[in-house]
Amino acid sequence: MAKPIEPTPTLKGRDAERLLKSVTKPVRNAKRTALLRASDETYRKLAKK
Repeated sequence: MAKPIEPTPTLKGRDAERLLKSVTKPVRNAKRTALLRASDETYRKLAKK
């Protein structure tokens, strides 16, 4: 039997600031962009089936 899902702890202080910064201004680089494009293409192919 699966374990129950526990609540996610609330982020405070620097951890919260770091998360907000990463969400509002994500780091863009060529390697990450290529990975996201490949992932999107794979999803589109699988969704058609």
